[in-house]
Amino acid sequence: MKNRYSNPIIVLLLLIIAFLIWMILKPEDASRPEQTISIEKGRILEDGYKTLRAPIINDSLDIVDTREFWFSLDTMEQYLRYVRAEGEKLKQSGLGIRVYLGVYPDEHGFPDAGYTTVFFVPTSAQEPSPLRQGFAPILLENETIEEIDALNFGHGGKPPKDI
Repeated sequence: MKNRYSNPIIVLLLLIIAFLIWMILKPEDASRPEQTISIEKGRILEDGYKTLRAPIINDSLDIVDTREFWFSLDTMEQYLRYVRAEGEKLKQSGLGIRVYLGVYPDEHGFPDAGYTTVFFVPTSAQEPSPLRQGFAPILLENETIEEIDALNFGHGGKPPKDI
């Protein structure tokens, strides 16, 4: 009597199906990134900003400027997927996000003229120029990917909320 699993093609197909099911059902990495800080340390940073920066800005502008911004997780996840997909199309590697501070102008249809905003710009790792290499190791530089749109229009607190 012949064993029904003796056919190598059937065994190979079963292994492929098992691998695909594992890839679909495997849990996402939800481990804590190294750069996280506690809420208490966040409060220390916020207190420093409120003490050393906010009074100068608010007094100069004669407004209580925004200092905190909110983006939904869905928006952030969608933006990261967008940057990854577009970066792959452009054959970019070492993708990252740079965060910029900005101010909404009176013109061009922006909301909240005169208030601070933040926006996210996609970057990719670039090899350092051989002209700048010497005895010390040169780190990869992160350059803006101008072909991929930036992300803006989160919700800024007016008045700002403390942590």
